[in-house]
Amino acid sequence: MNYWQDLKYWYHHSRYLKALKVCFASLYLRWQVRKSIEVISGDADFIYGPDELIVLTLLKNAELHIKSFLNHYLSLGVKKIVLLDNGSTDRTIELASSYPNVVILSSELPFKTYQILLRQYLIHRFCKNRWCLYVDSDELFDYPYSEHLSISKLLDYLNVQGYTAVVAQMLDMFSDRPISQNHDSPEDSLKEKYPYYDISAVHKKDYKEENDNFSKRSLSHVKNRISNPAIKWHVRGIRGAVFGHQDLWLTKHPLFFCGEKMPLIHQHWTRGTRIADFSCVLFHYKFLSNFFNRTLDAIQQGQYGTSSYDYRMYYGILKERPNLGFQKESSSFYKDMDQLVSSDFVVVSKQYQDYVGGTS
Repeated sequence: MNYWQDLKYWYHHSRYLKALKVCFASLYLRWQVRKSIEVISGDADFIYGPDELIVLTLLKNAELHIKSFLNHYLSLGVKKIVLLDNGSTDRTIELASSYPNVVILSSELPFKTYQILLRQYLIHRFCKNRWCLYVDSDELFDYPYSEHLSISKLLDYLNVQGYTAVVAQMLDMFSDRPISQNHDSPEDSLKEKYPYYDISAVHKKDYKEENDNFSKRSLSHVKNRISNPAIKWHVRGIRGAVFGHQDLWLTKHPLFFCGEKMPLIHQHWTRGTRIADFSCVLFHYKFLSNFFNRTLDAIQQGQYGTSSYDYRMYYGILKERPNLGFQKESSSFYKDMDQLVSSDFVVVSKQYQDYVGGTS
């Protein structure tokens, strides 16, 4: 009898010690992140209101994207843009530091190990009880009728309706030339240089089913509540079709309200949020002239952990097909958001449409 009692005691004791060890390790890593952060440019102690929005991103060697990125979000009307540079060796910091309303932080911690904690640091520091737009440096976010509806009015709609996150669908943008024939400079407007898209290969899945599937795979209870069943989970797309990735995720939740708990648990997923009744778009400018070199660097550095598989796949296809391009008969020239709404790539509810009409 004493043997079984001792065994039970040490079993529970070991679980407690393991949990304690994980807790202290997490605290230590977070302390390392805080200690590593340096302010390079701008005022990092700014204050913004509940009807204002800031943009956060973690980036490295983004000189070909940075001017288009900053110009887009500042013209959209965001309050501040916070860049956390992770060891750029190009002109990213130089170019970004000339812009107003931009804060530049720096950390030299290895991306592979600390990317999640660096992302969480940004959100915890700048977005407490506020709306936050977290995007990658090659993503330009836009929402339906943004030419008529200001960001403050958009956030007012989300607050009044009790929504706490917004779905955005990634849309890969490309030129009419093979990737190897693209020649880019930091001064280029990516919107003008890469105006084509193709949604013919986008597969749509039920959002709730994908929500439940991710919860099972990750052992994390996502529990997002979808408000409009017309909003789907997008996979594959032109990138997945060209590179043979049948289940490539294209759906993200970049715009969210950060309350007491961290809502962003994955680069594509939030947790415990009420999803708005309209969706948005993330114009994705991945296939620039430096794509091959960035792909090779990602593989050599193992930057993206298990996601490095995608980059090995890109590299293999590009080696086999050096003149690879995306232009097809099914491709379209992007003019305005109405194209995406009319094709049901972006979803808008009648309630949202009425709200926009009433504020115009």
